[in-house]
Amino acid sequence: MNRSATTPLLLGLSIPILLACQLLPVPTGVLVMLTPTATATGTATDVAAAVPPDQSATRQPTESPTDLFAEGTPTPSFPDLNGVWADNGRLIVMVQKGQSVSAAYIEERICDHQDGSGATTRYRFDFNATLALEGDVWKLSGEEFGVCGYGHDDSSRNGLILTEEQAVISADFNTISGDWYNSDISDWVVGGVHIVRQFEGGVAVPTPDGFELPTASP
Repeated sequence: MNRSATTPLLLGLSIPILLACQLLPVPTGVLVMLTPTATATGTATDVAAAVPPDQSATRQPTESPTDLFAEGTPTPSFPDLNGVWADNGRLIVMVQKGQSVSAAYIEERICDHQDGSGATTRYRFDFNATLALEGDVWKLSGEEFGVCGYGHDDSSRNGLILTEEQAVISADFNTISGDWYNSDISDWVVGGVHIVRQFEGGVAVPTPDGFELPTASP
């Protein structure tokens, strides 16, 4: 999910996590989630819309796997998050297996370390997370949420950095909103996670043919 925050300041939404783009010079030691763009970018579809045209077009939930809940307990709707989304304006694809969810950018991103070494990190990884039902609300959380670290004297803190995220899935399963932890300021970037399902012609955009998650570990 690529979002942006400077050492004391959140620059804005963007997953979000950080694509090939030109970052502006900032103070030493920064974790970034790029500034959100007006429209999603990527190659899955030229006309993907961030919001379904009407309520009837909303993606219908599937039923929860029977082994997740005790026999005799009402079975809540179980979200199907597979398909194309926009993470802070950048197109990603989510792949869901049960309660495990992974996401990757459609287009490769570049994190410029900005530490004088000229080093950059190319990546498509966005996040790995787990679904959990709390009351009647589905939440998505994990400790493998990618952000771009740059400008640190400690080179191990530059490049693709994994941090924590915690987010809530909307009742219609079309929006994921939440926060990510910025270790530079030792605090949460509230509202830094904003992921919206993409629609085309009133139908949720499915996973593109041939799409594969990155095989290398971030």
